[in-house]
Amino acid sequence: MLRALNAAVIVALLVAPVYAQPAEVLPRAKTPEEVGLSSERLARVRTVTAGHIETGHVPGAVILVARHGKIAYFESLGFRDRAAGAPMTKDALFRIYSMTKPITSVAVMMLVEEGRLQISDPVSRYLPELSKPKVAVEKPDGAGGKTLEVVDAPREITVQDLLRHTSGFTYGTRGDSLVHRAYREARVGSRDDTNADLVAKLGRLPLLHAPATRWEYGVSTDVLGRLVEVVSVLRGAHLPTSRDDRHRILGARRQDVPGRPAVAATRRAANDPPLRRGRPGSLRVGRRGTGRKHARLPALHDDAA
Repeated sequence: MLRALNAAVIVALLVAPVYAQPAEVLPRAKTPEEVGLSSERLARVRTVTAGHIETGHVPGAVILVARHGKIAYFESLGFRDRAAGAPMTKDALFRIYSMTKPITSVAVMMLVEEGRLQISDPVSRYLPELSKPKVAVEKPDGAGGKTLEVVDAPREITVQDLLRHTSGFTYGTRGDSLVHRAYREARVGSRDDTNADLVAKLGRLPLLHAPATRWEYGVSTDVLGRLVEVVSVLRGAHLPTSRDDRHRILGARRQDVPGRPAVAATRRAANDPPLRRGRPGSLRVGRRGTGRKHARLPALHDDAA
């Protein structure tokens, strides 16, 4: 199934949305097979998603799969508002999170495209603090508890590992292993830390898993923010903080929704704090509320525009 969906874009948004005007910006394929996908395997995606809705794991979903510039599969399932019995619609607008992660990853891939680094490069080539990583091994301590030992990682962390969250880094809040506790004790993610501070801390901590052996959601993208800073200085690139460079990544001045200009950018919920502008020459990434200051993301729209 993964091979059949290779190079496809899958959007399955599973939170309560508000309304938006429908507007398809891509043509429809006559059949999934026209773009090299499998109708039978796409049906499995629907079955699995419908199962999550039936069990109450999610109220509803919108699934869109596109390949080669054509929409191959597009369907809405479940409820937009389960309590009210309102069905999910294809034109629903969702609020989503962690979108600085793909933006930061795009900035990295721009540097790759410009020949300034390769995804196979060891991260330590640019961030020497992360050279010769160690991997944590928990063992019984003989008193009913556990002790932490470290061993050499079989290989270095690569840029690709950071992009796909297989670096071995984690979040301190995602478990209670000795590694997670060490993250919390070191205050990884402190609001007082810069990107350089973050990387220095990580260089002193063991990895939760050996690179490329496990997927683990963590601070990998935060490290990518530091990578962008360093490579941009070393190789003479430009950080994506100027207005023109922001547009290179985001593709527009405002987060427009087809048929409803700038609704996503200007009609934020009343209790949302305003987007903060970062210092020149820095890229902010991370989750709101975690106190992360590893990199600054430029504002996604101009209030005066």
